[in-house]
Amino acid sequence: MSGSYAVPGVYYEPRPRAEPRALARTDVTGFIGFEPRVVDGTMPTQLLGTPPVGHAFCVDVIRFQLPADLLGGARLFVPRTTNLVLSKRENSIPIAAGGSIQYAVVSVIGSNQKVELTVVAGVPSSTSDSGAPSDADIATATSNAVWIRIANVHIRRSLDGATVWPTVLPALSSTRCDDWVDFELQMGGLPVPDDGTFLARGVRAYFANGAARCHVVTIRRPRFDDAEGLGKALEDMVGIAGAPEVEATGLERLLRIFEVAIVDAPDLYSRRVDPDVLIRDIPPRDREACFRNCDDTFGVSGVSAAGEHSASGPIFDDANVLAAQKSMILRCAPERWRVLLLLTSPVALDPPTGTYRGPDAERAVKWRKDLNNVVDDLEASVAAFYHPWALTQERLGAPIVELPPTPLAAGILARRDIARGPHVSPANERLVGVVGLSPAIDDAINASIYETPLNINPFRSFPGEGIQVWGARTLSSERWMRYLAVRRCLSAIERRALAALRPLVFEPNTPTLWFQITQAMMGILVPIFNSGALRGDTAEQSFYVRCDDTNNTSQMINEGQVLCEVGVAIAAPAEFIVFRVGRREAVVEVLE
Repeated sequence: MSGSYAVPGVYYEPRPRAEPRALARTDVTGFIGFEPRVVDGTMPTQLLGTPPVGHAFCVDVIRFQLPADLLGGARLFVPRTTNLVLSKRENSIPIAAGGSIQYAVVSVIGSNQKVELTVVAGVPSSTSDSGAPSDADIATATSNAVWIRIANVHIRRSLDGATVWPTVLPALSSTRCDDWVDFELQMGGLPVPDDGTFLARGVRAYFANGAARCHVVTIRRPRFDDAEGLGKALEDMVGIAGAPEVEATGLERLLRIFEVAIVDAPDLYSRRVDPDVLIRDIPPRDREACFRNCDDTFGVSGVSAAGEHSASGPIFDDANVLAAQKSMILRCAPERWRVLLLLTSPVALDPPTGTYRGPDAERAVKWRKDLNNVVDDLEASVAAFYHPWALTQERLGAPIVELPPTPLAAGILARRDIARGPHVSPANERLVGVVGLSPAIDDAINASIYETPLNINPFRSFPGEGIQVWGARTLSSERWMRYLAVRRCLSAIERRALAALRPLVFEPNTPTLWFQITQAMMGILVPIFNSGALRGDTAEQSFYVRCDDTNNTSQMINEGQVLCEVGVAIAAPAEFIVFRVGRREAVVEVLE
């Protein structure tokens, strides 16, 4: 400001009475998927000879941008490298039968700001639990240059000594993407060739449908015919509650990122890719295109397009997918205001054709019933179920790909949230990039799956309107919490309350603090009332805030606790929903 003062005099510079509080976002989705930046080599990791006498351990590394926060803001790219040799000898094998070894894939930044890849080997183990090379080992191997560990590659040998199984263990933290270009830069974009995973395609569909930010957490990537490795990948997808920061994976790591309000794991539904090329005749363009359902005209079940690889069965079997979904619900339920978990049912075998395709309504209903009683009815509002799968196409003439509905639903949730707020039902919105459904849903099916207690949110195709999300319910059957708009509006209030009250954690527990808490809550609730999210003609009819000596006794004060009770009348129901915000041992807590 001083540079604009041209002549001597008295100047007045207005300043706000208080710094504006950051609004807690509720439109941000966290995605969980297999590590895409380092994969098994184009020349697969293998043993040489019969019986094996040598080995060739290789990985492929895509071109991607290193995390700028680790480089002081510099934007440097790891070069694309095919068949990066971890270890290769024709007459020796570094691990015995039943043993394992880990290699660190490291990017080294030279003085000319050029990034090169190097490999540091760990110590072989006689078991499958070998350790990764330490930071000290890497520093020594790189002559103390600037370096960043990209991934660890764990290779274990079968008990009979005939096979080796490589698993890529991600070493980079979560990645924030503000648009699809961000994802392409930091995660490499769509996999080429298609590997049957859905992380990249799901994030692309998410941004195409109006989202503005996401966080991506990657988990270990085994070879997809490695049953033991896939089992551990499922464990990583859920993570261990309370794990140390460096050991947190999957959902557990996403829950450490406060602004993540929606969670999706698209790679839970990944499919195996048939390497054989299929040639399929595409229907002519003039075949009643305007008067038929899109999936009848363009949908080719199990096939991307003429000349593309075909998708076959799922990587994970039904029992494992269902168990992972239940574990995620159980993990999220205690803090159901934190995130909304998006779920669907995986593809199923179609006996007449012998191929796998999107689940029909009967399978979706059975799957939904299998999720009953995992948590109580109120806690079930932590999740929402979508059906059916969607046939997506990025542009005219591009391959048609079957995609689980959850990333698309996440995009609609974000679009509605950004445009109108979390209190508006995320439904009756057209899906971008969707050309058909697998399978289509009619009025009768819609009525049967959307009724309580199923609450399955359908995708519907309407002539002249396109394909839309036609439901906005949670898994809960509770009178109010079955509506997504109510659940998300209440969650938004609680998130904003937590963000607003954190600065008051260490204040003295006096009436002055009670007044500050009341004012902070009023500052949150009045704008929400003005937006039309709450019922009532006046603020007094829509909400109340109580933080005084009636609910803060002398015993609570002596124990260092303070309690603020808030009641809100969400627009859908006509009654108050009560939650409490309190402080216990320097931590702000929310209790519904």
